[in-house]
Amino acid sequence: MKTLSKKIQFQCPDCRASLQVRAYTVGRRIQCHTCRAVVRVPGSRVRAPSTSSTPRTSEERVKGDAHRTPCLKCGKSILLTAPRCKHCMSWVESEEESKEERQLLVRNIAAILTLVVVCIRVAVVLA
Repeated sequence: MKTLSKKIQFQCPDCRASLQVRAYTVGRRIQCHTCRAVVRVPGSRVRAPSTSSTPRTSEERVKGDAHRTPCLKCGKSILLTAPRCKHCMSWVESEEESKEERQLLVRNIAAILTLVVVCIRVAVVLA
């Protein structure tokens, strides 16, 4: 299992296809895009303990601290697995990551539309 910037790459245990998912899906079940098997994303959701030697204030201590992190925009505590901050609604991932994912989504939609057009043309020819 490789951890990329906020992404995890691993192999499907059934078909050995390479799967890449966002880091917040660790521990969740997903469907393999190749064989459609339901697999659990490997890894641990718990963060490494803080190495800082200074005591934290009560504001910094949060119930379930091992599963929480401060929002980069507003600074309020959010779950490590949250894709968005529930306080300011900003996305947890970086702008660059969001841009890459939007570009990938656009390419995927274009490929699907191309496939639909080809299917329609084949249906017209066969009709």
